[in-house]
Amino acid sequence: MAGTFDGAAIADLMAAVKSVPASLGPYRSSVLFHEPKAAPTALPTVALWAGPIEPIGQVSGLSEVSGRVTVMGRIYAANAMNIDDKAEELLLKLTSDLLGAFAGAFTLNGSAMCMDLLGAYGQKLSAVPGYLAHDASFFRVSECTFPIIVDPLWTEAP
Repeated sequence: MAGTFDGAAIADLMAAVKSVPASLGPYRSSVLFHEPKAAPTALPTVALWAGPIEPIGQVSGLSEVSGRVTVMGRIYAANAMNIDDKAEELLLKLTSDLLGAFAGAFTLNGSAMCMDLLGAYGQKLSAVPGYLAHDASFFRVSECTFPIIVDPLWTEAP
């Protein structure tokens, strides 16, 4: 059996996830819900895509399995060929604003039990800055992990 995490629940969750960065000024017109094949032309851009999904025993019951649905993300902040102190400050601000917005959207409009901010069930909300060569371009980026706890995810028994 499929449990409650069916097509409609997935669509609701993904719409709620995409709405978080879309509500922030810098990303209003540059939120992708896929890992882009081509380098983004507008900066900053945030890309989100499906990550690992796994059951979690701590919140599961006898007939239903709860789990973590991870959304991966990347903030494309600046062209790395033009990097300077202001670009680093911008990357930190964009990252903090995005993580803070997800923290504030704790249940994603009721489509999730919670965003696992502190890692209570394993992976915590996090971001790691870095550089990325992508489609003949070089970017200053922040790789983000958004662990979403869904309760229930699947049905164990009929």
